[in-house]
Amino acid sequence: MTTLIHTFVGINEVLRETFKHVMSSFARDRGDLLSLALVCRRFREPALDQLWYHIPDFTPLFRLWTISDLVVVINCHYVFTRPMTSADWQIYDYYAGKVRSVGIMLAQIQRGAEGPTRTVSTEGFYQSLNLGVASRANSDAPFLPNLLQISLSASHICDLQGAITMIRGSRRLESITFDAPIVVPSQIWKKLLLEIKDCGVHLRELEIFALNCSDTPDPPNSHVWSLLVDLLEHLEISKATLPYRICNSTELLSRIGHLPSLHVLALEGDDSRTGSTHSLSPPRHFRQFDAPRRLDATPSCLQYLYSSEIVFRNLTKLTMRGWGGDSIQWGQIRRTLVAVGVSCPALQILLWADQAEGELTPGEGDDVVSSTSAICPLRHCTELRQVTLDFEVTMLSTTPCDFNPTDQDWADCVGSWPKLEHVSYNCAVVKRLCPSLSSRFQLVPRATLQSLSYFAQHCKHLVSINIPVQATVTLRPIMVARFSPTLQCLELLTSWIDDNGVGPTARFLAKVIRDTDANVVIPTFTSQADVIFNCDLEAEVEEAKRCRRWQRALEMMHALGE
Repeated sequence: MTTLIHTFVGINEVLRETFKHVMSSFARDRGDLLSLALVCRRFREPALDQLWYHIPDFTPLFRLWTISDLVVVINCHYVFTRPMTSADWQIYDYYAGKVRSVGIMLAQIQRGAEGPTRTVSTEGFYQSLNLGVASRANSDAPFLPNLLQISLSASHICDLQGAITMIRGSRRLESITFDAPIVVPSQIWKKLLLEIKDCGVHLRELEIFALNCSDTPDPPNSHVWSLLVDLLEHLEISKATLPYRICNSTELLSRIGHLPSLHVLALEGDDSRTGSTHSLSPPRHFRQFDAPRRLDATPSCLQYLYSSEIVFRNLTKLTMRGWGGDSIQWGQIRRTLVAVGVSCPALQILLWADQAEGELTPGEGDDVVSSTSAICPLRHCTELRQVTLDFEVTMLSTTPCDFNPTDQDWADCVGSWPKLEHVSYNCAVVKRLCPSLSSRFQLVPRATLQSLSYFAQHCKHLVSINIPVQATVTLRPIMVARFSPTLQCLELLTSWIDDNGVGPTARFLAKVIRDTDANVVIPTFTSQADVIFNCDLEAEVEEAKRCRRWQRALEMMHALGE
C-alpha cells in the first residue's frame, strides 16, 4: 500500500496531508507548529512552510542574521557587522522562498529584556542589503521569489525603499496594498511604481491609500499620477483602490474606465485618516468614458463623476458610502441615484450622517420625487436584483421631514423591481430633543403586512428579505404569504420601545417549509432579547408543526393576503 501511494501520490504529498490534519485538530498557535516541526522530522518541511507562509513584517528575516551576529541592533537600528557571505545568502534564500505573504511593515518592533517594547528602525538596513548582493551567487535573483501578497504601511521613506528592494523580481505578485500618509519625493514613488509594473504580470488587486509627493503638483500635471494610470492601463488588474485626487482629472479617470472594480476614497469633507479637508477642482480636460463595472465611492465622488457627464452604462454594482459629521444633501444624492443607478442590478448604500440642524430635505431644484423617503430614489432602478440600504440619520425632533417609507412608498418601489432577488433594509432615524442635549430616541421604520404583500405580489424571483416590520406582524403565531417558490430566508426585525425611549430588539428568522400547493412561512424566535410573547409564540409554532395543521395555515394565508 505504501508503495502504491508513493507511486501515484508521492510520500511528500501524503505527509503534507497528514500534517494538515494534525495541524487542524491540535495546533492552536504558531508555537504548536514549531513543536510539530521539532518533534517530528517528517513534519519539519510542511510545518516550516506553514510558519513562513505569512510573516507580519520583515523582522523574522532580519533575525535569521542576528543569530549569526551578521545583523545587530544598535541604538534602535538594524546594522550589518560584516559583509554578507554566500553562506549567509544560502540561509536567507532557503527561508525567503517559503514566504508568500508579508503583512504591514511599519518600523520594526522588538521587545527588550526589560519588558517594554521599543521601536527598531530599518533606516540604512536596505541600503546595506543591496550592497551585499555582490556576494550572492545569483545577483539578479529576487529577494522574495514566491511572494504573492504584500501590505505596506509606511511611516518612513526607508519603508518604501525597503518595499522596492523586497518586491524586485517577484513576478508572482497578485495583491499589493500601500498606505503611505507621509510625504515622499516623487523619485521614490516612480521607482516603486516601475517595480510594480515590472513584476505585476499576475497582479489582480492594487490598493493605494495615499500618494503624496513633495515636489510635484496635483494631477493631471504630476508624472507620478500619469505613471500610476499607465500602470493600471497595461496590467490586468480586476480591483483598484485609489486616493481621492485621481478624480481631480477626468482625463486620468478616462484611462482607467476599463477596470472591473474601482474604489475611490474620500473626496471632500473630513478625511477619517488624516483629519484634513479636501475639495475638488473642475475637470480641466473632459473626455467621455464608461465608468468601471463595480464602483465604490462616497456621495461627493459619485455626484462629481455624474456632474462630469461620465457614462455609467456598464455598471453592475454601485456602493455609496458616507460617514460621520457630513450633512446629507438628500435631494442631490437621489437625483444622482436616479440618473446613475437606473440600469444597475446591485445597489448598496451605506450612509451615517449627523443631521443635528435638520436639513434632511429635498435639495434646491429637486423635482425627481416629492417624498423624502429613503427608498423613493430607487423606484426608477428597474433592473435591481440586489439592494442593501443601511442608513442612520440624526436630526432634530422638530424636523418635519419624514425619512421613513410609507406603504405607498413601498408599493411604488417594489412594483418596479420585478427582478429583485435579495433585499436588506436597515435604516433608522435618530432624533435629538434639541441641539445642546445628548438625549435622543431612535425611530426604526417598520413595514406593515401590506408592505410585505407587495414583495410577494411583484417579486417572483425573491430569495431573501431582511426588513423591519411592525410588531403586529410578528405577533401572529403563523404568518403566511404568497411568496415565490425561490424564497429561502425571510428575516424580520421589530423593536419594542419602553418609557425611556429604548428597548430590546426581537429578530425572527422565518423558515420556509415546502408544501404541495404553497410555501408556508413560520416565523421562529431566534433572539436572546427578553420579549414577553417569546414562550407563547414558540409554543404555538411547535403546536402547529406537531399537529401539521397545514390546511388551516393555508386558510390564514388567504385571509391575511386579502
